[in-house]
Amino acid sequence: MGSALGASLFVRHLEIAFAYGYRFQPRVHVGEREAAVYQQVPASQCEPPYLDPNTCHPQYLGRPAPAVNAGSYTAHAHAATLDLLYRF
Repeated sequence: MGSALGASLFVRHLEIAFAYGYRFQPRVHVGEREAAVYQQVPASQCEPPYLDPNTCHPQYLGRPAPAVNAGSYTAHAHAATLDLLYRF
């Protein structure tokens, strides 16, 4: 969701324009069971199907690593622009 507002002013051949925008993302909740982004483990010897207890963590057998994207998230962004345009 978002909104924007802008205005411009003409002075002979010069246009001065300003705009402001606001974007908002509603809260998103990702549960532990829905999490699908796994922790990156460089040089891990745990390979698919992730069932070897000698190379994979015993608590995460069957998964590459613990999921790290569970939780609640919101986001918003502000953007402002100032333009100078010369028309001839």
